[in-house]
Amino acid sequence: MLYNSRVVDNLKNKGAKKMGKLNDKIAIITGGASGIGLAVGEQLAKRGATVILADINGAQAEAAALKINSAGGKSEAACVNVSDAVAVQQLVDGVAARYGRLDYMFNNAGISMTGEARDTNLADWDRIIKVNLNGVVNGIQAAYPLMIRQGHGHIINTGSIAGLVPFPLNMVYSATKHAVVALSASLRTEAAGLGVKVSVVCPGFIDTPLKDTLTYRNMDKEEAKKALPFKLHPVEGCATAIVNGVLRNKAFIVTPLHAKLLWWIYRSLPGFFLWANTIAAGKSRKLRKEDGKSQLLLPSGERYTFDAICAQNKGTLEQIFMRGTALDLRQTSGWQYKGSNVSFVSLILRIRKFIKVFRPETTAAPDVIDGYNFWARQNGRLDRPWEPSSPNRHGFYKVYRVQPNEQDNKFPHAMLINYGLGNNPWYNPSRFLRDYIVQVYPDNPCLLIGGAFFALGSMRIFGGYFVMERLRKADKDHEEEAHGKSCIQGNS
Repeated sequence: MLYNSRVVDNLKNKGAKKMGKLNDKIAIITGGASGIGLAVGEQLAKRGATVILADINGAQAEAAALKINSAGGKSEAACVNVSDAVAVQQLVDGVAARYGRLDYMFNNAGISMTGEARDTNLADWDRIIKVNLNGVVNGIQAAYPLMIRQGHGHIINTGSIAGLVPFPLNMVYSATKHAVVALSASLRTEAAGLGVKVSVVCPGFIDTPLKDTLTYRNMDKEEAKKALPFKLHPVEGCATAIVNGVLRNKAFIVTPLHAKLLWWIYRSLPGFFLWANTIAAGKSRKLRKEDGKSQLLLPSGERYTFDAICAQNKGTLEQIFMRGTALDLRQTSGWQYKGSNVSFVSLILRIRKFIKVFRPETTAAPDVIDGYNFWARQNGRLDRPWEPSSPNRHGFYKVYRVQPNEQDNKFPHAMLINYGLGNNPWYNPSRFLRDYIVQVYPDNPCLLIGGAFFALGSMRIFGGYFVMERLRKADKDHEEEAHGKSCIQGNS
C-alpha cells in the first residue's frame, strides 16, 4: 500500500508539474472563437494560462472569452483578420505591452473548401491562401522577432493531415497546409538556436464547425459529409493531444489515431496510398453536381453505360435507380428497347435478355402509352445482338405516372409499367408484374433502369433490377420491326 501511494503521489506530482508549466503563461490563439482554437484555449486556461482569443468574428470571440472567464479561467477577446498583417502585428504588440511578454503564438485560423480542381477558380485560391498560409506567415512575422528578443517562446502552427498526405477534392486546402507543414519544420530547425520552439499541429477528421462552414464547391453538402472516410473525432480530445504535444515540444503533433495511421501508410507505402486515393477520388466524384444535380459517374469519371450498369451490384443498382428521373413518354413511345435482367435468378432461368416495345401514342390519354415484350435469344454475352426468338408478343402493359393516392405509389419519381392493365390472358402470370422505371440521366431517354415487383394482393415483392437501352424504331402497326437509327448515348 505504501508503494502504491508513492506511485500515485509521483503521478500527481508529474501532473502538477505539467499543469504548472502553463501557470501565468500568455497565449494568443487565432481562430480562437470556435472549434480547435476554442478547445485549446479552454485547455490552456484550465492549466493556468491567460489566453487571448483572436478571431474575425469579434462577437463570437467575446462570447468564448466570457465562457472561459465564467469557468474560472483568464481570457480576453480580439477581433482580428489574420490576412491583415498590420492587424496581426498590432495584436501581438498590444499583448506584449500589456503582459510584458508572449509565451505561445497559436496560428490556428483557417478556412477550407471541398470540390474538384476543375470546379475551383483563382478567387478560391486567393481567399484560402490569404487565411491559411498568409495568416500563419503574418503571425510568425509578428511574434518571432519578439520571442527572439525575449529569448524564449513557442510558435504553434495549425496544419492538417491534408498537409502530410495528398487529399483529393481538397487541393487548395491541402496545398496551403503542406506549405504550413514545410514552413514550420524549416523554422523549427532555424529557431532552435535562438531559444524559440516551433511545432505544427496536423489534426485528422475533427468534429468542429468547419465541417458546416466550409465551402462545398459543386457538391451536395450533406452527401459529402456522409462520405467522410472516418468518424469525426471529438474536438476536446484533439485539444488535449495538442496541449500535451506542445508541452513536450513535439515537432509534429498528429492526432487522432486515424491521422497517424494515414501518415504512416503514406510514408511506408506511397504508391499504394496514391492508388487508394485515386479510387477514393473516383467514388467521391459521384457527389459532383452538374446542372444542379449530383451526377452518377463511374470511378473513371465517365457516365454509366448499359454494360457498366449491368455489371454493378445490388447496392449500386439501387442507388442509380433512386437517383433517376421520370421518363419523358413523348421520347420513349415508338421505340424498342433491349433489356437485361440483373439478377442471379434470371441467369439461372436463362431469361436475362428481353426486348420491350413502347408503342407509338395511340391512347386517348397523352400521359399513358401501351407496350409489350418480345422473347429475346439468350445468346450469351451482352455484346451479342438482341434479336427476337419468336415473333409472338407477350406481357402487354400500360406505362403511366402513379398518383400519390394510388396503391402502386412506392416510387413517386418513377413511371409504372402495369401489366395488370395490359391485354393479358387471365392465366398469364405477367398480370402480377409491376415494374417501376426511370431514366438514368435526365438528358438521355435512351438509357433506363427499372425495378421489378410481383403484386400479390396488397403485397409487393421485389424481384430484381433490370437495365434497358434504346435499340431501334418500332413500326406504326406494331407487327414488323422497322430498323431505325440507333440511339447515340446522350442524345435524344
